[in-house]
Formats: sequence, structure tokens, C-alpha cells
Amino acid sequence: MSGNGDINQLSGQKRKALREAIISAYPSINKLEIILSEELDKNLHRITQAETLDKVVFDIIQNAIAEGWLEKLIHGAIQSNPGNKELKVIAEELLSNSPVNLSVPPPNTDSDRCVGSDFAARDSYNIIQTQPFEFETATLTVRSVTEEKPSGLFGLLKETSTSTLYDIKRSRRQGKSFKEDLGNGVLLEMVEIPGGTFLMGSPEDEPERRDNEGPQHQVTVQPFFMGKFPVTQQQYEAIMGENPSSFKGKNKPVESVTWDNAVEFCAKISLRTGKAYRLPSEAEWEYACRAGTTTAFYFGETITTDLANYHGNYTYGSAPRGQYREQTTDVGSFPANAFGLYDMHGNVYEWCEDAWHENYNGAPTDGYSWVDSSKFSSMLRGGSWNYVPGDCWCAFRDGYLSGLSFYFIGFRVVVASPRTYHLVL
Repeated sequence: MSGNGDINQLSGQKRKALREAIISAYPSINKLEIILSEELDKNLHRITQAETLDKVVFDIIQNAIAEGWLEKLIHGAIQSNPGNKELKVIAEELLSNSPVNLSVPPPNTDSDRCVGSDFAARDSYNIIQTQPFEFETATLTVRSVTEEKPSGLFGLLKETSTSTLYDIKRSRRQGKSFKEDLGNGVLLEMVEIPGGTFLMGSPEDEPERRDNEGPQHQVTVQPFFMGKFPVTQQQYEAIMGENPSSFKGKNKPVESVTWDNAVEFCAKISLRTGKAYRLPSEAEWEYACRAGTTTAFYFGETITTDLANYHGNYTYGSAPRGQYREQTTDVGSFPANAFGLYDMHGNVYEWCEDAWHENYNGAPTDGYSWVDSSKFSSMLRGGSWNYVPGDCWCAFRDGYLSGLSFYFIGFRVVVASPRTYHLVL
């Protein structure tokens, strides 16, 4: 390997650029350690004891140079971050005669699009063959009914009363998905989500709106696949070998998992299947939840316990009190949204890939994750079985310490091509 330089010799400028590119490819110490240690196993646990992500990556590059596996490190970074032009220049200079394949298509090409029943990604996994599936969805409409009844002596007077009715209209739709075999008859079904542009966040006049749900901003999301359900206990156990959940049931969502646990699940299933599994970005999650709607909930302006599992002793808007089930329910117990995704409102909060930010000032508009190596909290979406209905709406967002787990927090996964992270150091 000659090229324009020795693979184990890097100038200070190139070393800095490589460090920034690797941080962009692996935006947390936990994710970096999981992904790299599986392939390289070069004392990374010791290296990743450093206090900051920048120092971790610096130590990894030093270690890679000393032990001769810098080529693998650069190759892994460019596969996970194909849009980084600086990294491609470094790779071309240092790996010009290497057998490593650097022909990664640039981002935002036609290969990102869904074509027929195939989804072509930018990375090395094969085109995914999808199959059609049918599902039931619902819309909730609220209407007022006014009635006049005779009253008074001899019924000569009339008394007017107004009541509110909640109509649930159910219909059948069709979507596309593929099924991942996790072994022992356990399947993970992933639903095809078309790309598009939407308005993220809640309007200022939304009842019970939080300030962290604004300002509203337009976001463009590329096509991806998302789990039809939150990850279930049997799916989690098939990959991780354990089930930490408090409410046991193979078809109940796994809960009591940290953000780190969810990231590790994604890393392990990616290694097993060869597909790029990860947590959804916050923008992908809200886009998928709304499924083309602009109302507070994907089925309408309010919510009832006939359509989601939340703390039914509390109400939102004009909706009546409902059932409080006091635990999680089997996934798919309620109608799906228009994309064919279930349990996006309630049951368990779901981890997203993003770090917690107090509002959308400075938020990315390309649908990518917004990470920050200085933050210790990650994003939660969707609401839960034991929380108020206002936590279940499409725009609700909250942050939680990444290393903590509770019996109301789970996650779902996505498959998409490698992408750029918006990193704050």
C-alpha cells in the first residue's frame, strides 16, 4: 500500500479531520465501543474510559496507528458517513492501493428512493424485498348533538340540551413490509415509510402545548423502514439473551431498557443481519407517527382509551375519562396509523437517537439525528400506559437520562442507509 502516503502516518490536519468524521459516524461512546469492538477488538474498553467523545476518538486513532488497523477504522467511518468529503479525500490518499472498497454512493441519490417493491439503500446490504400487508386504521371525530325535550307544566316549554359524541370510523388499508428472522420462529416486521416533507412540532395555539415543541419547522425525511410495533419482549430476548421487562408477555413491548441497551440491540441485530439497524431520529419518529396528518393525534384532534393505552383517568380536550389498564398491552391491540405503524400513541415511551434539546432552535431540517456529546439525556417520544394523554400526541417530546430505565420506556427500530449526524461538541 503506497498511495500518496503511509497508512500509519497522518498529518495533524488529516488526523483532526479523521477524528471529526469518526465522531460524526459514531456519535456516542457507547455506540462507538459496540460497533468497533465487534470487528476490531483492540482494547477499546480501556480506550473508551476517557471522559469525552473527542478524547475517545483521539485515543482510538492513536491506537489504530500504533497497532496497524487504521485502514479498517477509516473504512468503517466512511461506510457509516458516506457524505463526508474530507474523509473521502483522506481515504483516497491513504488507501488508494488498498483492496478496501470505497465506492460508496453519495447521499441523496436515486438509490435512496423506493422503487416498486424494493428499497435500495446506499450501503452494502442487498435490496430489500417487501410484501404487501393489510391493516386497520381509525379516525376519531367529535360532534355536538342538540336535543329539545318538553318541560314545564303540561310540557308546554322546551328544554334544550347539548351532548358530545365521539365517532370512531375504521377502515382497511394496505402497506408494504419485510420480515426479519431473528431465529426460533421470532420475526421482526419492518414497514416501508415513504420519504416526504412535513411540519414538525406543534402550533402555538395547540391545547396543552409545551414550549419545547417549537418553533414549528419544515423537515424533509428520506425513505426508511420502521418497526411495525415497539420491540417486543421475545424479539429483545432473541437478540440480547435476556428480558428486563416488569410486565411479562412475549408480545408486550420490552420495557425497563436504557438508551444504551436500545443502541446495543441495534448494533447486535445489524451485525446478525447485515442491515443498518438503529434508533429513529426524532424527526423520523414524528414524521412516521403523523403519517401525513396534521392533527394532535394521528386519528384526530383528541384521544380515547378505545384507541390507545394511557392513563385513562386523565383527559385531553373534550374527551371523556376512560380505562386505566395499569400496565402495558400486547403490541397491535389498537388500530394502526395510515403508514401501518401500531402503538405510536401510548403503551411505552420510545427512545430516539437524538440527544435532548430544549427546543427546535438550530434543529436540523433534513431528518437526521441531532446529537450532542456533552449531553447525558436522550429523546423520548410517544407517551406511556401510566402517563397523561397529553404525553401521547404526535409532537410531544421529553428528555431522559440515557443510562436510566423504567417500566414505561421501550423503543422501536428503523432500517435506513448510512447518514450524517448533526453533532454538537
